[in-house]
Amino acid sequence: MKKFLVLITGISLMALGTSICNMTGLGIDPFNALSVAFSDLFAIQLGTMVLLLQALLGIFVLIFDRKKLGIGTLVPMITFGYFLQFFNWVIPHLIVVNRNWAFSVFIFFIGMLIIAIGMSTYMECEVGMVPYDCLSFVIGERINKNPFTFRITIDITVAILAYVLGGPINIGTVLLAFFTGPLINYFRKKLPRQLFAIN
Repeated sequence: MKKFLVLITGISLMALGTSICNMTGLGIDPFNALSVAFSDLFAIQLGTMVLLLQALLGIFVLIFDRKKLGIGTLVPMITFGYFLQFFNWVIPHLIVVNRNWAFSVFIFFIGMLIIAIGMSTYMECEVGMVPYDCLSFVIGERINKNPFTFRITIDITVAILAYVLGGPINIGTVLLAFFTGPLINYFRKKLPRQLFAIN
């Protein structure tokens, strides 16, 4: 139960940070940008669209490496999109973004820090990954290549598709690509181990 609550906290922080970044107009990560684009295109709630896309990818992962799936797969799949949808509604009522570029960048970096803390928490629970995060590992391990190489390729492909469809792709997408990984590594080392201990 404790690990489940920690997992939900991590997912909530990821959604909050993504919403803050999106609010600045500087872009968000490729997968969520694609989800936003499809949500607008098909007039489907964002939470439902995220769930549908992750479920489709989940079929692929289930076929080729089901060991990577777990509660850490299902809970983010079901909840993240709806958390993001909620924060996209709430945040504009709480924070008014000054259109000054420097201020927008400052707010964006705050959002990125929150995303990194949330992802660190979610990953340290070690109870499975969402299908999109699994893809590069599934492909890389099957052909004995570095998974991170495929992650970059996948992200670039998804970012291009999201941009073509009108998703929120901008300079912030590049910033997230370069800085989120190192920030996650930093916070994973700083998170207290007792937070993830099973009682």
